[in-house]
Amino acid sequence: MVAAVANNQTSVKSLSYYKAAEVEQTMALPERPDLLLLHDWPVPPAQIENLGFEKQIVERLRPKWVCCGHHHRVHRSRIGASECVALNVIAHEHSHEFLPGWAAVFEQTANALGLLGVWPQ
Repeated sequence: MVAAVANNQTSVKSLSYYKAAEVEQTMALPERPDLLLLHDWPVPPAQIENLGFEKQIVERLRPKWVCCGHHHRVHRSRIGASECVALNVIAHEHSHEFLPGWAAVFEQTANALGLLGVWPQ
């Protein structure tokens, strides 16, 4: 893929979209994983159109936790039995300070994966 971009055979932007086979493979996974990582939010913030498959994937797999980014803001929401944690960008350009909420910290116990919180606060 890197060579194809370097040789102008494809664009970086085209590689950032889901491929049909990737969506099909994901939708075929067993239900109820502990954690699902997505780029975009399964339900976007107000006034943002979501054309992706994220919500369908979450509704089909019903993970316990979903972590996502893309809109670069901290947010918590639910989709059915899934708890969604949206994370912030690490730092703005030319900044050396970490922004709040760019990482989710989980704890695995014998029975479940639990969110300890987002870091830094």
